[in-house]
Amino acid sequence: TVRPNPLGVSVSAPGTVFVDKWFDISANITNLGNQNISSTMVTVHAPREVTIKSPKKKIGDLAGGVTSTVTWRARAKSAGTFIIQVESSGNLAGEQISSSDSVIISAVNSLALFLLRLIPGV
Repeated sequence: TVRPNPLGVSVSAPGTVFVDKWFDISANITNLGNQNISSTMVTVHAPREVTIKSPKKKIGDLAGGVTSTVTWRARAKSAGTFIIQVESSGNLAGEQISSSDSVIISAVNSLALFLLRLIPGV
């Protein structure tokens, strides 16, 4: 029997960040079903150019219809465009389930962003 996966993940982060400045990544982990999801964990994955404080976090039990918000502090070490992925997993009635979502950030040097703002139409 195949059941729909009730574990929902929605990640958000600023679209543009400054190199070497801390910013927040947030994820809403939602149990869209009505059964408890136990041993729920959430992990943020980023390329090595992005430092994440405590990338793995424990949520524990997630009751049906409940959303848990998890936030990480992150910092880009260099300019570029990076994909940040958040994956959550847990146990539903003896089955391991998981879900993920991702977001793209652009890291810029502060001078580059300042110059972009000076150019009309950008």
